[in-house]
Amino acid sequence: MLMPLAISSQGYCIPCQCFIDEFPELSRHLPTLGNYEDSVQLEHYETPFELAAGDRSGCRLCSLFVQCIRNDFGLESFYKSVGRLKCLGNSPAITVFIDMGLRGSLLMELQMRGEVWRRSIMESLYIVKGEVSDRIELTEMSSSFAPSQLELAKRWLQTCSKNHNGCKGCENNRMPTRLLALGEGFLRLEMTTGWDAEYRPQYATLSHCWGGVDFLKLTTTTLELFKKSMPLEQLTKTFRDTIAVVRKLGIPYLWIDSLCIIQNSSEDWETEATLMSSVYGSSTITIAAAGAVNGNSGLFLQPERYVGKVHIDVPTDSGAQGWDIGIPSIHETSVSKSALSKRAWAIQERLLSPRILYFTDKELFWECGSLLACESFPERLPAECCWSSYFLKKGQSFSGTWPIVVQLYTQANLTFGSDKLVAISGVARIAQKENNDNYLAGMWRNEMEAQLC
Repeated sequence: MLMPLAISSQGYCIPCQCFIDEFPELSRHLPTLGNYEDSVQLEHYETPFELAAGDRSGCRLCSLFVQCIRNDFGLESFYKSVGRLKCLGNSPAITVFIDMGLRGSLLMELQMRGEVWRRSIMESLYIVKGEVSDRIELTEMSSSFAPSQLELAKRWLQTCSKNHNGCKGCENNRMPTRLLALGEGFLRLEMTTGWDAEYRPQYATLSHCWGGVDFLKLTTTTLELFKKSMPLEQLTKTFRDTIAVVRKLGIPYLWIDSLCIIQNSSEDWETEATLMSSVYGSSTITIAAAGAVNGNSGLFLQPERYVGKVHIDVPTDSGAQGWDIGIPSIHETSVSKSALSKRAWAIQERLLSPRILYFTDKELFWECGSLLACESFPERLPAECCWSSYFLKKGQSFSGTWPIVVQLYTQANLTFGSDKLVAISGVARIAQKENNDNYLAGMWRNEMEAQLC
């Protein structure tokens, strides 16, 4: 049984607190790192059990290390290596290794001293310069929208709405045919066809995985019932969570595909499916249930003791310098390779939406044409954490990046093969306005020769 370790007032076990205390002196040497001989190696844990005990006791740095071991080496492989070293009579002590990475950024790893080949036992961490005292305590997203998350989401939304001119939605587009009205104490389906042409209220959209489970949908049978009142308690957990979030953001309407398109009417589906560029392009914000594999999952999926980064403030002659120790793959594993990213329709929904609030299985992420951020890095996600072959930055020309769009789209999954062209038609419609070319089933006439190769 692991004995709990004493945790300092700053949230670290004794070995990690010593590292934090020594970091100001260590940071003076970091910029000169360039090769193996100049790298920094520090004895950190006498045994792997210190690491495990620190994680269970709530040490933030230990928890970050354990997350990275789980992501890369695997905890089972890690403990097998410990057993093998003991059998060989070698030391299982763990050292911190810091060196310059291939992209010119500082990498931090853990290595076992007794291993013949000093390979890392975890996914490498980046050490990057950050703002002073910008550390944010992540609140577990196990059941509801925490106050700190609500305020952060509101700040992102307000800043973008006021200051990011390039993120404005397509205000002249047609409003969705139907919207869910999220009034005080009521929930119902409203037809927008009778609205005044000047009345264009804010509305949110949802991007989610259906996941093969059966759930309440809009049909010809439920249409009139939903216009009077929609039974909130019968909706999926993801839908209920989304409604709660949108209400707290102060947005009066919400669009959800399965509740706003008549699912047993091919005529209605064909009409509404062609309007996706307007539906998502005109929305105030899209709520992306990135970590939910189906409607039963909900939005709030952050694991216990999750740590997105460790922040250190280092005194300098001119004041202070902040340093962040973070996971380089945080965006890739949370967003770019999420359950939602594997859904072909979601590719279009992301590209068309002016703003997206992602609820991942780790933390909140924000994306608009001017900012990519998350709870751990609320001001801006460092460039070191944004690289991914699966990521296409928002705000780029669709016609100029069409080959990448097609590549991402063809790697994703469709429940119905007949949706292949329509599920990307909204992006194609905007690309056609950009290039004035003829669109032919996923290809462009002027580029057809190259696209067929």
